Amino acid sequence: MPFTAPVTRATDFLVTAAIWNAEHVDNFNTAVMHLMVRKTADESVVSSTVQQNDDVLFFAVAANEIWRFELMLITTGTFDFAGQMTFPSGRIDGSAIATSGAGTIALTNLGSNSSPSLQWVARCDSTTVPRTHSVYGIFANGGSAGNLQLQWAQGTSGATATIVKANSTLWAVRLA
Repeated sequence: MPFTAPVTRATDFLVTAAIWNAEHVDNFNTAVMHLMVRKTADESVVSSTVQQNDDVLFFAVAANEIWRFELMLITTGTFDFAGQMTFPSGRIDGSAIATSGAGTIALTNLGSNSSPSLQWVARCDSTTVPRTHSVYGIFANGGSAGNLQLQWAQGTSGATATIVKANSTLWAVRLA
């Protein structure tokens, strides 16, 4: 239902279920849902290229919902970062913008009809100088509820930890 503007009523007006639903319940359901998730602690991976679920950067989606999302990842390490998004069903479209191993800006398409999304690799070449990576897209879920989830690992396995730093964020807004 579309948004219904509430009306000022007389003090002796009787509220029916239809009026209540139109002015309150339906309006609540049409409100756009915003979501912000922030990492409060560093998370690291050592000597592994196996994709693992991020401890914090995910959110639940109901069947047939459509979401716009954006990740801002802050990473350190001496081995590249490799990421992907997993989801229950549907389609994901988007891009990852990051510095490549060659030091140039790389744009990677994430588009996929099946989980996980296409994988992106971002440069991690310092344990002290953080790198930022931006990932954004649209996720149109299918008929199964579940999580839209960041997964990540080292791009190349190594003994120095690849770290997704505190204050990395996931922002999302439900479109439908």
